[in-house]
Amino acid sequence: MKKYFTVALALLALSGLSIAGDNHEGAREIGNQAQTVTLTGQIIDPVCFLEHGASGPDHRTCAQACAKMGINLVFFNDQDRQIYNIIPTGHADPNDKVIDFAEKHVEIVGTLHQTAGYQAIEIQTIKELGEGQKITLNE
Repeated sequence: MKKYFTVALALLALSGLSIAGDNHEGAREIGNQAQTVTLTGQIIDPVCFLEHGASGPDHRTCAQACAKMGINLVFFNDQDRQIYNIIPTGHADPNDKVIDFAEKHVEIVGTLHQTAGYQAIEIQTIKELGEGQKITLNE
């Protein structure tokens, strides 16, 4: 009986992977508008930024610690003053490319994805432009 239960559980898990794979392949069908862009801005820790207004060089160590604990860093775009989620190429950790740039002013080249009101950037290259700054949204 235990053997049949294990086999049934394994089949159920595999069918779930198949369903997940089907949905993943269909993701482009929901109207993803993707374009290659070059943007300047700052890599920030969204939790401390939204909860405490923390950003800039004084917050760098905390932002990196938060990223190591699993909080995904985000990109604050200088031009439109919007926050973009950072998505990885493939299924890597989204912080891998940006943790060393936390709270730094950067130029990124990447693919901007916009779907259903959601904006994210898939970074191909990132270059440090200098120290970041404290960001205030009242400017």
